[in-house]
Amino acid sequence: MFFSGSRAHFFRPLNGKYREVVSACLASLYRRQFTSLADYGQSLSRQQVIDTFADTIARSGAQFEDETELLASDPRKLGLWVFNQLRENAWLDERADAVSMTASYGLSVVGRNFAQAFVADNPLQVRTHHRNTRNTRNALKAFVVGHDVHDLLDACEYSERIIADFSDIIVELEQRRNQLVDQVKNEAEADVAADSFFDFLERRFEPDLAVRLSADSVERYRDEILQLLKRFRDAKKATRLQVERDLRALKLEGFSDHEIWYEQLLRMIEQRLRNACDVMLPAVRDALTSFTQRADAIIRQLTSLSSGSVQSSSDTLAQLGRVPAAQRDTILSNIANQMGTVEIGFVDPSQVKLLKRRTTDALVQAAEAKLEVSDEGQRLIRISALLDKAFAMSHQEFVEELHQLVGPDSISTENWKIAKPLDFMMLANIVAAGAASGAGDSSFEVLATGESEQDEFFESRDKFTIRRRVS
Repeated sequence: MFFSGSRAHFFRPLNGKYREVVSACLASLYRRQFTSLADYGQSLSRQQVIDTFADTIARSGAQFEDETELLASDPRKLGLWVFNQLRENAWLDERADAVSMTASYGLSVVGRNFAQAFVADNPLQVRTHHRNTRNTRNALKAFVVGHDVHDLLDACEYSERIIADFSDIIVELEQRRNQLVDQVKNEAEADVAADSFFDFLERRFEPDLAVRLSADSVERYRDEILQLLKRFRDAKKATRLQVERDLRALKLEGFSDHEIWYEQLLRMIEQRLRNACDVMLPAVRDALTSFTQRADAIIRQLTSLSSGSVQSSSDTLAQLGRVPAAQRDTILSNIANQMGTVEIGFVDPSQVKLLKRRTTDALVQAAEAKLEVSDEGQRLIRISALLDKAFAMSHQEFVEELHQLVGPDSISTENWKIAKPLDFMMLANIVAAGAASGAGDSSFEVLATGESEQDEFFESRDKFTIRRRVS
């Protein structure tokens, strides 16, 4: 379990009022250990980690509600507090050096995975996500030529990133669009809305989105990737068997032993490519179109407001009210003609696509061999079925049989003769009939005589008298 042992309160450092400082310290330590800023020839001592935290806190310029607090007023003391919190909650690992007899500290395996999110959130970081489609193609090329299973696994991983990158783009475009709207609503930021839009075009769209929609478009490489998949499926049987043995030697998780492993990987790549082309790429284009249309309308609005050339609706209506009725009707007719223009055109067939429903693979079930049952076994099964049927009786059958036995007069259980299984079941359930009569839910009255008897079926059974209830 994740929240066990030293990780029982793993996220506690990120829940207090210093959570922004803790996240910044985690990002700084991650860069110090795992990026180009890392010094791989030297381990970080306790003092170096605290110095890194103190420098990050001082440069962040974080403001707290209680500046008079001793912890918040001193970056070094706050850095020591962050260090202790991270170490106690399994974010940091202590590593002992047997040679120098000193201790070094660094992010734990789990801490590293979570700290990476704070570093990846930096929008200024250089990314090359637009190469994932080409990376998928290149890895498949190497696999088809060299039959190295690691190239196939790389291609499967790159194909998964294609879908994830498209999802990130859609989310980013929606955030940018909402940001533009918020900037226009805020009068203090209205002037920078247009600058933000053009900055996005220059720094994000041209180097990344434009490449992903053209040079690295999944539609561009779709046929080539599918051809590579077909080439391997058509390879010699001995080659495919060797690839299957190499994959099974890796002991991968999540694969069924009843199916061919390499075929499962090939289907994954094919399905992700199809989803990227038929679902995600049109969604990205729609999101980009919505973003540019919203940005265009906002920029036009800002331009008009800054130039002061737009009249308010009230001024226009006031001027129109002072015009004579005949001239006003002429003006309104001209406006109606201009606004009522009907455009007739043809729909581009390439833009009309019916999305194919995602189909799940049919479950393959192997039929078991027919079981041979001996004559003695069949006889025992038949006897068991007859016994179950013989001693099964519904409430309706019980009431009908009781009507026949009682008749117009009363009857005592002493006079009942057990000649068939139904008679035995009637005597065994007579107590239940008495309980029903006591609750008034039966048309019979079951009265105990206080006597008991013994027969070949019961060691001891009470005697009852049953009669019809008088209404």
